[in-house]
Amino acid sequence: MRKLLVFPFSYRNKTETLLAGFQKRLTAETLYVAAHMSKVRDFKMRYHRVFPDSALLPTSHTIKTLALMLLDRYSGKRIISEVEKYVKILQILKEKKNKERFKHTLPGIALALSHFIKDVKISTEKAVSFEDIKNSVKAYKWKFNHNLSLLLFAVEIMEDYEKLLEKEKLIDMDDIYNEASKYVDNLTYHSMIFEGFSEIPAYQKKFVGSLIQNGPEVFFSFCYDDGVSLDARELILDKTFAYLNQISHWREERFSVDRKSKKIECYNFASQPEEVKGIARIICGYIAENPDSTLNDVMTVFPSMPSYRPVVQRIFSRYKIPCEILPGYSLSRNSSIATLLELFAFHQSYDWEILMDLLMSPHLHKLDLKESEKFSDVSRNRFEKTGFLMENFYSAKGKNLTIMKSILKQIGNNPRPLKDWVAAIEIFIDKLGWSPGSPGVRLSFEKVMHEMKQSSVFSMEEFVNVLNKIFELVEVDEGKGSGVKVSGVQESVGLEKKLCVIGGATEDNIPSAPSVEEIFIPDTLKKQMGFTDYGLRIARERLDLYRLKNENETVIFTFPSKIEGNNRMKSIFLFGYDESIIRDERFVSREKGLFNFDFSKRKFQENFIIGGKMNIGVTQLEILMKCPYRFYLQFVEKLKPYRSPEIDEAPDLWGMIIHGVMQRIFAGYVGKVLGSEETAGLIRNFRDEVNKDIQKLFSEGKISSFYRDVLVLRSDEVCAKFTSIIEGHKDYTFLGAEMEISVELPSLRLKGKIDRVEKLPSGEINIVDIKTGTSEPPSYTENDFFRNFNMQIPLYVWMYERRFSTDRVNGNIWRFDFVEDEKPGGNEKFYDRKKLDYLEKIDDFLQDTAAGYVRGEEVFIPENPVSCFSCQYKGVCPYEKS
Repeated sequence: MRKLLVFPFSYRNKTETLLAGFQKRLTAETLYVAAHMSKVRDFKMRYHRVFPDSALLPTSHTIKTLALMLLDRYSGKRIISEVEKYVKILQILKEKKNKERFKHTLPGIALALSHFIKDVKISTEKAVSFEDIKNSVKAYKWKFNHNLSLLLFAVEIMEDYEKLLEKEKLIDMDDIYNEASKYVDNLTYHSMIFEGFSEIPAYQKKFVGSLIQNGPEVFFSFCYDDGVSLDARELILDKTFAYLNQISHWREERFSVDRKSKKIECYNFASQPEEVKGIARIICGYIAENPDSTLNDVMTVFPSMPSYRPVVQRIFSRYKIPCEILPGYSLSRNSSIATLLELFAFHQSYDWEILMDLLMSPHLHKLDLKESEKFSDVSRNRFEKTGFLMENFYSAKGKNLTIMKSILKQIGNNPRPLKDWVAAIEIFIDKLGWSPGSPGVRLSFEKVMHEMKQSSVFSMEEFVNVLNKIFELVEVDEGKGSGVKVSGVQESVGLEKKLCVIGGATEDNIPSAPSVEEIFIPDTLKKQMGFTDYGLRIARERLDLYRLKNENETVIFTFPSKIEGNNRMKSIFLFGYDESIIRDERFVSREKGLFNFDFSKRKFQENFIIGGKMNIGVTQLEILMKCPYRFYLQFVEKLKPYRSPEIDEAPDLWGMIIHGVMQRIFAGYVGKVLGSEETAGLIRNFRDEVNKDIQKLFSEGKISSFYRDVLVLRSDEVCAKFTSIIEGHKDYTFLGAEMEISVELPSLRLKGKIDRVEKLPSGEINIVDIKTGTSEPPSYTENDFFRNFNMQIPLYVWMYERRFSTDRVNGNIWRFDFVEDEKPGGNEKFYDRKKLDYLEKIDDFLQDTAAGYVRGEEVFIPENPVSCFSCQYKGVCPYEKS
């Protein structure tokens, strides 16, 4: 007897109705076959509901596991995985005479060819006819001959691939059904039950037909109703129904159901995490409102499962929702695999951030974490502006870096066979103590490495690209546990739940855009050749949506407005549904920060209030007045922002060089008048000493050869500026450099260090401040001093006058930037004492300011910070101007 049970999609408890047709419990002589594993598990659960006293279950298989079982028992051919298939296609391409054609895209072309071969096989019911394919391809009116030649080349590769399989007695996963059909006669089941099939692909038809024809008693559960869209009926359901009637004569039984209104809602959320959080709350609310329901009555479906998996794991765990997540994720999405690939990326770039990712990785257990933390701190300070280059890496010391250097030596730059690359990775794993943390990932990874042990030769770049493609092919099955089922669309076929939430229902995911790499084939030709064309793809999407909306009692669609900052719209298939929002019954009326930062006045007073007076330097005071917050972080908490070593302008480095050189070359000139002879000697000495300091920095490993060359190149401009400046100071008397000076007020002890002091022939004093940055010098007007808090030169002039009881003191800035300045005197800026006519106001201003800090009245929040653009804390400051 062969019985075909036809249910409307909205019919409830189809499996129970199917089982009710059996007068007694099923036995081991009954074979149950489903489209996927989730439906097999669902069947077992429902079977125990119908036959609660039965300890035995019928033999249950998915269509795939049944085929694999037959091949394992009876076939002499070995099944190869998607990885081995990909590697063999790579080998064929490597051996082709025209391999240069795809020299730079070989891994991608191999993957596209692999998908092409799969497309051909799953679209073909009988043996593949290469002549028929070539004739169809050639008959098509091509606009571009390149696409024609590429497709003919793909057919040629497929022919070679099939010959190789035949020669080595191999079959790939797309051949298992046709091969398994040869051994169906070995099955001795008395009854067969088929359930959960909406479509039977061409490459499965021979196997399914053999099973049905071989079984003495067959029950086939199928869903069909008039509510399905016309394209889904014609392209999928009608064809499947016609095929079933073609292979057997059925006793057909049709079921009807009352047309009850379905509960379908659509929710919009701000972002993907907010969406998943909303789904978790929907589930919790449903269970609370329906105490008879369990988590097994709930299912969540994501058309874009890979991108949602980590978010669901994190948020469902936070809400304490047990779940089973299917399918697994690809190796390429595992962080431990990414760590191994970063070894090759670092070999190419010697990038500091990649190195730190490796040194701090939780998957590399033979690296010393404390040593890595110390290296991070030292290298960030040492190479902050000069950059971290290859030579800096090789000159650095430490156990961790020794291991890394030995690994990079193993990588090398020469092409080698795949098996040698695999051997190198095995060495890396041993030296680094690599561990993925998940047994499933390790098992899948080791299987990949074993299948890649081939003799084809690849360069490092090719090998890394091959690895990336292969890791995308391999899935790690972690569908363990129980509770809410979280799955992709295909794993939901035939499941009936009380609540089904379909997440990520955006225009990108429903209908989903093809994401595989494939050979370009026009849609019209795809349709002619029986491949999945656009029309069939949309029909499948419509059928999936219709099925989900009807098989489940309550259906909720959700979608985010933004994913990773990019705007998203809901699917065009949902335009008929109004959008709802989840409202909280309770709400927080005031904002509450995650943490409150507290300024410690005690720390400030311990460092800067001594003997009832504020003790502070001129530079510190200027920063305090411009931005109290920056001052607090920099000088009280002594915090330094995390900055990766990058090549940048380094005015501090130039400042250190120039100040040191000036102090040395002027050491014997204190009290002397600079004449022409002295000036010429100073110019020679300045150039020599600058070059010596640059070379010393390099020899001490503080700068790379690259940055040394940059400094040497720029030293010409720096020396030219010194020449221009010093020649304008002939007949000046040099009084001193790095002169320490201090002034005391009732509440303030102000300290400073003047870069240089000179006396003009007129007897006036010149206070010199040396600048190595590229910003324009301040105006130091009264407004600039009291409002913008540019204070350095006026304060030094004020302090010098108080110290030495004179009012004949001028200010002067010497500019040693790297920008050529063709203006006469452009390398200096003078500040005449007559224009600094506000100095008598400074006493009261400083006394009042200091007294406030001594009393503890001042806070470290800037009212109007004026130096945000150049601040080292920019980007991490809550007071930064937008």
